[in-house]
Amino acid sequence: PPLRSVPGFSWLGINLGLKDQTLEFGVIASECKCTAAGLFTRNNFPGAPVTVGRENIRNGQLQAIVVNSKIANVATGQTGIEDARKMCLWTGEALGIDAELVLPSSTGVIGKRLPVDKIHTGCESIPEKLGSTPEHIENFARAIMTTDTNPKWGCESIGNATLLGVAKGAGMIEPDMATMLSYFVTDASLSSVLLQKMLHRVVNKSFNRISIDTDTSTSDTVIVLANGLAGEVDAEKFEEGFTRIAVNLAKEIVRDGEGSKKLIELTVSG
Repeated sequence: PPLRSVPGFSWLGINLGLKDQTLEFGVIASECKCTAAGLFTRNNFPGAPVTVGRENIRNGQLQAIVVNSKIANVATGQTGIEDARKMCLWTGEALGIDAELVLPSSTGVIGKRLPVDKIHTGCESIPEKLGSTPEHIENFARAIMTTDTNPKWGCESIGNATLLGVAKGAGMIEPDMATMLSYFVTDASLSSVLLQKMLHRVVNKSFNRISIDTDTSTSDTVIVLANGLAGEVDAEKFEEGFTRIAVNLAKEIVRDGEGSKKLIELTVSG
């Protein structure tokens, strides 16, 4: 579908030279605080960004997301936790918001430390690089990719509001969820309690039903941010749209899985 921007959100996807010349650093920022909900990997050894992300989303509020690909910041001990917190701190400084309002994600190679100097430089450039054009959103979608062959997104209008989802997948994909990062943003007004319950239902119908290679990743994350700028929406209609986008993204992830040639869908009844 054609990419539509969501009022109040801006995006970036840039290269910091973490490994090569492809895009690998992305940010989503809202102009105001958002109600937020999230679900994370059930792997017993979550990556550092998941640990920090769980802390920061606990009160149901976020204003920005910062992501890097190429290096997953997994199996990096206390240093990794501190590096993930630094990503939040530096992003917050660049945007003029609290570090606790930032959710970090990293995806890529396990067991390597993040090149924090390069990430710091990237964070400093956030204000001048952010934008809300479809090109900015596509750059973000490309910056979070690892072995994906194409960026993945879906959007819908629901009443006065818009909902946009961006995801990456490719390998280590087995219920529940996958090395899968998926971010949804909307200008609908929804409480964090409602969002969290809704997210559970949506993920159970989509991302929790896919498998590529029977490995559960250490980094899986699904987040939804609602900035409320469009006002109230019909929650039932919103959930229907949310489910449609999530199911399509889940299928795209499987279709583009590492080495996969076919998408097989099973319907179980009774």
